[in-house]
Amino acid sequence: MSLSDVSQLQRGQVVTIPFPFSDQTAAKLCPAILLTDTRRVNGPDGHFVFLGTQVPPLGVRRVEVARESAEAIEMGLKFPPNCIKAYIYSAKIAVIEVRLVKKKLGVAPATILAQIVKQVGEIIGLTP
Repeated sequence: MSLSDVSQLQRGQVVTIPFPFSDQTAAKLCPAILLTDTRRVNGPDGHFVFLGTQVPPLGVRRVEVARESAEAIEMGLKFPPNCIKAYIYSAKIAVIEVRLVKKKLGVAPATILAQIVKQVGEIIGLTP
């Protein structure tokens, strides 16, 4: 896939993209959700939040998506065998060039996106 500008995606788009490890030593191809409001911002970069299937440690802010739920289907998520939930890690945000998007999977429903945005705002201190 060859994207040059974030406006070629929509906010809430679920994609596969090389998501960087927190220590910046490497990246792994993972699903992620675009948080950037593409109606207001254009350019080569997008803000992506990590989506994984490993259960996060207790206390880590997350949004859960159940396997075979309407949300998971709309988001285009694929689950490994024996995995019953996906977790959106609201604190794991990376700015990544959209040209690195490998595949569009689906779109996060408005309810899921609202939960993510609320948690991100709380985490970085934008809301009380």
